[in-house]
Amino acid sequence: MVPGPIAAGAARLFGALSRARGARIFHPKGAGFEAELSVDRAHPEYAGVPLLSEAGRHAAVVRLSHALGLPDRWPDILGLALRLTDLHGPGRHQDLLLVTSAPGPLRFLFLPAPRDFYGHFYSTLLPYRLGDRLRMIGARPAGSASFELCLATLLGAWQPVADLRIGAQLDEEFVERLAFNPWHAGGGMRPVGPLMRLRKPAYTGSQRGRGTDPGIVGPWP
Repeated sequence: MVPGPIAAGAARLFGALSRARGARIFHPKGAGFEAELSVDRAHPEYAGVPLLSEAGRHAAVVRLSHALGLPDRWPDILGLALRLTDLHGPGRHQDLLLVTSAPGPLRFLFLPAPRDFYGHFYSTLLPYRLGDRLRMIGARPAGSASFELCLATLLGAWQPVADLRIGAQLDEEFVERLAFNPWHAGGGMRPVGPLMRLRKPAYTGSQRGRGTDPGIVGPWP
């Protein structure tokens, strides 16, 4: 666990920065879309993770954003925030937050990119525990407004496990009220590591600082 004083300090800092900016500290500019994640076949190797071990289709919301809010003509770190709505029960979402990266050994680093959201590889940068396996999560372009959701060991090859299709654009006001957090997680999917643990109070503090209700924060069973 993150020591209490450090967690409280992160929450205060990010809350103050959000209040000063009047928006998200990172990824202030973005647009949201309806989406669907399709798991076309079961992946029994991820027993204990129903999202992957069972075939199915899941309603989702995607927010595509610019991390630093730089002028449009400049490369920026691009963000793909995926929410699987109510995946673990009412109000208990699964959020996956990815940024432009590289599929190779640099998958742990963000990579500034031109503004074509659908032409780049994205990574969570930090790993997740999926059942009993440690995995990176990535999104690989797969045609017009679609991605393959992929998993890999820390340095291994990426394996596609689901298809993400992005649909109609959502109301801007609704999207700005969304409070993404990597700790909106459950169903055998859990962020791991000290940096991931520190993100929990940082995101919550930032959301409160800009007047957004962070909602219930997981993880959930």
